[in-house]
Amino acid sequence: MTHYPYIFTINRQLLSVNLGYYEAERGKPQQVAVDLRLYFTRAPECAATDQAPFIDYGILCQSMKDFIVAKEFSLIEHLATELFKLTRGILQAHCTDDIKLWLRLTKITTPIAQLADGASYIVSDLPAGASFPPAQ
Repeated sequence: MTHYPYIFTINRQLLSVNLGYYEAERGKPQQVAVDLRLYFTRAPECAATDQAPFIDYGILCQSMKDFIVAKEFSLIEHLATELFKLTRGILQAHCTDDIKLWLRLTKITTPIAQLADGASYIVSDLPAGASFPPAQ
């Protein structure tokens, strides 16, 4: 079982997206929140020195924002999977470390009044049985 003791998180990046199964719902932008966790088996170089290569989370966030511009999505599951693939591609292009990715997409407001905190979908490539400290 692989242990991932180092975690970098991006918390609640708010994006405005045309999202919804029904056309009327998709017709107006609504807010979603994206949470990312990057899992490392060993500390990245930038943990030891300020001059080391690092993951520019500004690029990750801007890439997601750019990806959804002028697009419509019916399902949070599909949008989450597309954002996961986009982020995975950026990480593979810029990092040599084996980094595992966890992404949660939350539709903050839904047409269902009883859902106080919306609805979420999680995509991850952590191996089954991986251990890691819980991210807050």
